[in-house]
Amino acid sequence: MAQVDRLVGALYNIQYSYSLLRATFFSGPARNGGLTVKKYINTAFIYAVAGLASGVFYREFTKFSGFSGRTALSFVHLHLLVLGMLLFLLVALFVASTDVSQQKGLALFYRLYNIGRPLTAVTLLGRGVVQVRGVALSKVFDAALSGVAGIGHILLGTGLVLLFCCLRRSSSAHLTV
Repeated sequence: MAQVDRLVGALYNIQYSYSLLRATFFSGPARNGGLTVKKYINTAFIYAVAGLASGVFYREFTKFSGFSGRTALSFVHLHLLVLGMLLFLLVALFVASTDVSQQKGLALFYRLYNIGRPLTAVTLLGRGVVQVRGVALSKVFDAALSGVAGIGHILLGTGLVLLFCCLRRSSSAHLTV
């Protein structure tokens, strides 16, 4: 009976996590035509938790493995905190203080960026674990990992260009000479 209770609790936690991620990343725009400040802050919070968890994983995994060299794992923490949490906190400030949320491209930025950022972080994590373990990758798998990372970077770059276009359009609407 205790195992059934634990299983039900685990399934509930998975369902809750899925609902939270879905509501944060993929729900539609707010009534005013843009994404809300709260959504950006929630996204920043998720990236903060992921960034802190990746930093703990890096420290403990390398210590447990007896690894002391350079690895891609050390960059996952920084990427998630700066390019995830900090960026979305800044976007939340822009949304709160300007009319950038009315720009059509902002929702597309949000979706592209939130696909590219985790994709890039996962490939960094995968490459770092392989480096720590000292596993020799085949040329095909190495190329595939690099290709997926490249797709993630393309999505990030496209998202950032969209963000800057939205910010420029928003600021030019408020400039008076």
